[in-house]
Amino acid sequence: MTVVAFAEKNKAAAQIASILGDGEVEKITVEGLPAYEFKWKGEEWLVMGLSGHIMNYDFPEQYNKWSEVNPGLLLGIDPKKLVTRSDYAAAVKNLAKRADKIILACDYDREGENIGFEAKTLAEEVTNVPFARARFSALSQKEVTKAFENLMDPDYNMAMAAEARQILDLKMGAAFTRFVTLSVREKARTKDILSIGPCQTPTCGFVYEREKVIRAFQAKDFWKITAIFSAKGGEFEGTHRAGNIHDKEKAAEIFKKLKGAKEGLVAKKTVKETKTSPPNPLNTTEFLKRASKFLGISPELALEVAEQLYLAGFTSYPRTETNKYADDFDFKSFVLDFARQKEYKPFAESILIAPIVPKNGDKDGHDHPPIHPIRAASRGEVSSAVNIPQAPEVYDLIARHFLANLMPAAVFEKTHLHLLVKEDPFDSSGTVLKDSGWLEVYPFENKKDKLLPFVEEGEEVGIKKLSNIKSKTSPPKKLTEAELLTLMDKNGIGTKATAPSHIETNKKRGYFETKGKTVSMLDTGFTLMEGLSLTVPILVRPDIRAKIETLIQEVEDGKKEFEAALEEGIALLREMYSQLEANKKELTSSIAGTIKDEAALEDKKLHRDL
Repeated sequence: MTVVAFAEKNKAAAQIASILGDGEVEKITVEGLPAYEFKWKGEEWLVMGLSGHIMNYDFPEQYNKWSEVNPGLLLGIDPKKLVTRSDYAAAVKNLAKRADKIILACDYDREGENIGFEAKTLAEEVTNVPFARARFSALSQKEVTKAFENLMDPDYNMAMAAEARQILDLKMGAAFTRFVTLSVREKARTKDILSIGPCQTPTCGFVYEREKVIRAFQAKDFWKITAIFSAKGGEFEGTHRAGNIHDKEKAAEIFKKLKGAKEGLVAKKTVKETKTSPPNPLNTTEFLKRASKFLGISPELALEVAEQLYLAGFTSYPRTETNKYADDFDFKSFVLDFARQKEYKPFAESILIAPIVPKNGDKDGHDHPPIHPIRAASRGEVSSAVNIPQAPEVYDLIARHFLANLMPAAVFEKTHLHLLVKEDPFDSSGTVLKDSGWLEVYPFENKKDKLLPFVEEGEEVGIKKLSNIKSKTSPPKKLTEAELLTLMDKNGIGTKATAPSHIETNKKRGYFETKGKTVSMLDTGFTLMEGLSLTVPILVRPDIRAKIETLIQEVEDGKKEFEAALEEGIALLREMYSQLEANKKELTSSIAGTIKDEAALEDKKLHRDL
């Protein structure tokens, strides 16, 4: 009997073959592509990796000429799913003809299921053998063996959910982009394509809303009254309880009353112990936020590195909503492995002293566990196996996060002093880390002590300096990529797997850019978002996309038929499109007025050259 298995990538196929074939694997080529042959449990096996999606939706050729097709018609046209990688399609059919059974072993998520169904569709053109599904969360011996020993049925609903997303995204992206671009070209001669996307545009909208507030901000003066107090143990600063005083005369009046004061009284001293719990286990969104915040790595690159770490067998599958471990998760074997790795040894040993209890979150995606290391490795091992410069630090973040989650809370002692200067109240606070707990293994969270000298309640302290400081209010800060990911997640824009690509698409379109960890709006993006928000705000706001994401999820959960979800989704798109048409004049006037007329610029250049 011959069993054929299709993995999502060649690296995954090689790992699966190596595990099941126990190292006795022959690498062969099929239609010029690598595949792996071995024996397992008395059967002949052939495993091949695909190249992600090898089919894609597109409109029939007669609808591809922008100038000859009303963009709105595209909402009612059924796109065709076409082979985009003919070499892989030929290899799938070649192997399918040899198979007595076919196993889909792509990544276990919506897109992975859909990629497997692409192979299934092609295979069914040449054979009618049974199909099964292998689901795993890590390319480890234990996980892979368990998955192939406990095969399941392919998940039709999950695959069709991805299909629904692809069709709705294509319809909206094509129809809306063509409409806006062609409308603006009627007023301004430009070759620019003004791209509109179902997730891309609301993502840009979040950045635009923050940028709009920043640009509209007007700084205001305020005054703050501070004192440098001196005690036996040293100096410390206090601030008048009035805080930021926006009335100049009021600040001057308070300062005049206090001027010349030589001492203050510690009226009340409060000492309180507080605990900071370890972070929840990593799901995809939290991982991307922390990689951006702590390592300065873009979400797209972070996800790519995590994918390669998974394929190389260092970490678990990186696309998951889950941030809580299952009750039967085997923490001890992982921690024991880290106890043998020099860099992590002291932290792992401290965990092993007591019963292991994770600090769990409340999200369970019912697909994969939280992102975690599946074996302890040194930076050198990671670097030699994954040829991306950031791989060692991303692995280190995942490893340290896993260990931190199993460690005790950090304990701080917070002291607050309520002081009186000529009966006017001042406040001073300090914090001391008493027990580092999980922070010991997690250097990314920089918790600095702010020390106060030891003083007693009722003690008099000297005043070294009193100041009435003039300052200006600051505009809101630009969004960071981590904050943008939070907004996308909160508003249902994209998924754990697609969120980074929506950010990258906006960068490639020239709508915004990242500088360090912050996101800065560019003029083209601001102009487009301004025009849309003034005329068709529903396009910029996340509401409609969130509804479409809900429809797609209902298909996956089996609560809604594929065709019914498409029908409802297209109705939502038509609603938005009708608003575009109704506001065409205002939209194009708003955008076209700020676009450089390329023909006019060319005329000027020619005139200058004469």
